[in-house]
Amino acid sequence: IQAKLKAEGVEVPEVEGLISWKNIEDVAKNPNGCFALHADATLHRVKVFSEATSRAVSLMPSGARLPPTALVAGFPMHRFGKGVDPREDTQR
Repeated sequence: IQAKLKAEGVEVPEVEGLISWKNIEDVAKNPNGCFALHADATLHRVKVFSEATSRAVSLMPSGARLPPTALVAGFPMHRFGKGVDPREDTQR
């Protein structure tokens, strides 16, 4: 993605409007969360709560240029950090 830094925020071609510096600061303060960038330039953490199971599910980064892992009730669904990334763990 080609982004342009501006005084008011970050401009991304696929997004209508600017991503505010406040939103970017919020993401930076949350290194264990994955965020979805919406067409209206808002960012939301990828997480849900299941009423049926009473469990929270979210995505957690696993490293630069690696797919995230799913956290179910705080437990990662993939082994990572021990020489195995989520993609490799899924393929095994």
